[in-house]
Amino acid sequence: MPVTIDLSGEAEQALKSKAKAEGLSAEIYARRLLERDLGIRGRAEADDPRPLQTAADIVLRHMGKVPDEMMNRLPKDGASQHDHYIYGTPKRGLSPFREKRLEFFHALGCEQSLGDVEPVVEQVGVGETELASDGAES
Repeated sequence: MPVTIDLSGEAEQALKSKAKAEGLSAEIYARRLLERDLGIRGRAEADDPRPLQTAADIVLRHMGKVPDEMMNRLPKDGASQHDHYIYGTPKRGLSPFREKRLEFFHALGCEQSLGDVEPVVEQVGVGETELASDGAES
């Protein structure tokens, strides 16, 4: 049902400004406000010109724009040691098992992070016992 609302100049400007900040037309923004206030999930969401995206989609889209030279300067342990690189805390050491596992995969020529090797460990059947013992009694 079409509805006409008579707004003051100030309210109209505020509506247009908020809608623009959201990337929406004033009509869709106003419809969303009404539907949200009425507790209705409605047509405004279907009319939204912006596709729904996950945070991963947004990050991946922008990561493709980063030059290779810059990507190559990023630390290889950036994920596992993010507190060190973001906050300057001391780097955390690896557990003996994780160190052995990392040495094992580097010996195989893998340059993967520890998170990437989990499926490979399961695939080749190397378990914690083999890597942790290193031939010594525990």
